[in-house]
This record gives sequence, structure tokens and C-alpha cells, in this order.
Amino acid sequence: MSRHHEWTGRFAEASGLPADNQPVQALTANKIMFSGRCLLKGWHLVNQNASSQTLQLLDGLDANGTPIGTAVVAANGLWQPAIPDAGIVCEIGVFLVIPAGPINGSVWVTPVTGQAGEFEG
Repeated sequence: MSRHHEWTGRFAEASGLPADNQPVQALTANKIMFSGRCLLKGWHLVNQNASSQTLQLLDGLDANGTPIGTAVVAANGLWQPAIPDAGIVCEIGVFLVIPAGPINGSVWVTPVTGQAGEFEG
């Protein structure tokens, strides 16, 4: 079996596993939600600020990561987008950008094991 097929097989296996809950409780600053390769299975984030704010999820460990999703969330509004059933592949981790907060909710991820570069085959 090629390295590519082995790696995609790992993602296929992981896509059927339950996701781990990464709680978001009254966050007022950026936060690493998960470190490492994973499938981002979804998120449910509530803006508890009296003003709207732009929230962003990135594939990375800091604010320089690759954007996964961005939304302007109204005061007391909810951000819970529809994503593919298998999830979204994050190579580095999941980083939540919060300009002001407070934000409550959850981010759901399924860890995936493997070596860097295996996905290219």
C-alpha cells in the first residue's frame, strides 16, 4: 500500500470516530483549540458581547494560520456552520481568533496520527 493510500485511509478511519469536545468558556482572547493533525468536525460558538465581532478559525497554532472559516457574529449571535460529514482536515491544529469576547461554545475535533508529508504520496 502506498504512503498516500495509507494516509488517506487514516483520515477515512478517523472520519468515522467520535469527535473530542474542546470547550469554549467565556473566552476573551485567542486560543489554541487543538494542537496537531485532526479532522475538524464542527463548532458551535456564541458571541456574548454586546457588539458584533468577527470570529475566525485557522489551521495553525497562532493568528498566522490558514483560514478555515470566518464569520461576523451578531451580538448574542451563534456561529455554527454546516461542514462536510467527514470533517475538515487541519494539518497543524485549530486556532480560534477572538477580537474581544466573551465567546462560549464548543469546537469538535478528531485527532489523526501520521507523519508530516505523508498526505502527498
